[in-house]
Amino acid sequence: MHRYCTLESETALRLALEPDTARKREILLEEVHRLGASSLTVGTSRIGADTPDFFLGSFGTGQFWDDYMEQSWHEVDPSAQNAVAGMPETFWDIQDPVRFRALRKLDDFAGSAKTLGAGSLLCFTSASSGNQVVSGFTVTCDQQLADVGEEQLRSLKALAGLFFALRFDMAGHEKTRRLLLLSGRELEILQLLKQGRVLAQIAFDLGISYRMVTRHLTSAKSKLGMPTNESALALAMELSLV
Repeated sequence: MHRYCTLESETALRLALEPDTARKREILLEEVHRLGASSLTVGTSRIGADTPDFFLGSFGTGQFWDDYMEQSWHEVDPSAQNAVAGMPETFWDIQDPVRFRALRKLDDFAGSAKTLGAGSLLCFTSASSGNQVVSGFTVTCDQQLADVGEEQLRSLKALAGLFFALRFDMAGHEKTRRLLLLSGRELEILQLLKQGRVLAQIAFDLGISYRMVTRHLTSAKSKLGMPTNESALALAMELSLV
């Protein structure tokens, strides 16, 4: 399964509770620029339907803002459906049992969104030039932050966990595997880290310099979108890469 990093909780809350669409767009655009995103994968899930609708589509950043964000972006409408027409990477193509686990999570978080008066969810993932895959989310909501109680805030924070439930997004597709493709040497080093070796021991065992070990680890962390050796190893283990 693929794991997406989420936006910082403070940014996610700002997005979720910002009632002004124009300002919400500005916040998202600032985040995309900060990430240096070159492409976006957009998913829209309508809340309240008997069967959750979930669509995925890929856009260039300019196309996303021009053709999607400005056209009832918070609804599952014909523009959203047309954007993903003919694409195989839809929610319903995901293999069981991951799809059913994700469906349960969608139902859980939809309840939290309803508590806040939210009508829908929008998520995006960005593939930056450094192959870091990052996700953000927002919900449509008419309430101001001051009008939201502590219990509702906790529910909204829990909504961020949607992205950990939606790790299925592109997991079975070659595009995502390429994004996370680790070299054989990088996998070797992560495997040795898993065995408890320190970097100096790894360098000795592989017959390479300490500097080269750190260089391979830096590359692996970038591909996995993780800031530390420990978090990169944890994700690699979760993905069954090592």
